[in-house]
Amino acid sequence: MKKYFFIILGSLLILIACSDGKLSSSQAKILVEESLQAKPMYETAHFTLGEVKYRTQKDGEKIKQLKKLEEDDYISIEEIKVKKKWLSNDSVWVVNIKCTDKALPYVTELKETRAKVKTLEYVLADEINVEQKNEKNATITATLQKKETPFSFLSKKIGGQDFIQKKFKARYQEKEGWILSK
Repeated sequence: MKKYFFIILGSLLILIACSDGKLSSSQAKILVEESLQAKPMYETAHFTLGEVKYRTQKDGEKIKQLKKLEEDDYISIEEIKVKKKWLSNDSVWVVNIKCTDKALPYVTELKETRAKVKTLEYVLADEINVEQKNEKNATITATLQKKETPFSFLSKKIGGQDFIQKKFKARYQEKEGWILSK
C-alpha cells in the first residue's frame, strides 16, 4: 500500500516539477471566481428609509417600483397619509419605509434614514483571455456580465453594455502557485 502511495506522490511531483509554468484558462477562471467570491463587484445607490413624501403624479414611476418591492417582500411600506394638494392635480403620499430580511443580501450599508443597496452585480461569463508575459507574470482579461438586482431602478446609469471587461494581474510563486496580485 505504501508503495502505491509513493508512486502516485512521485508522479504528481514529477508532473508539477515538469510543468512549463503556463497559466491555463481553467486555472485563470478559478482564480477570478475566487477573487469575485472574496470581493464581489457591484454598483450601488442610496435608498431613503423612514418617513418619506412622494407626489403621486410626479413620482408615479418610483411609487410603482416601491409597490413592486413591497409585493416581492423586499421592503415594507406603512402608509401614513394621502393628502390632496389644493388647486392641483397632484397628491402627496406620505409613507414609512423599512427594509425586510429578504433585502439584506442587497444592502451594503444601513443607517437610520438611508440604505446603500446594490443595483447591479457583476458575475463571471465564460470568456477568459490569458496573456502570459513571462514564466511568473500574466494578465487575465475576464468578461463580467451585469446582473440586475430588485433595486436596479435606483441606478442612474440606464442602458449601456450588458457586460464589462476587467483585467487581473496574476503572479506565479513557488509555494502557492498562481495567485492574483493586489
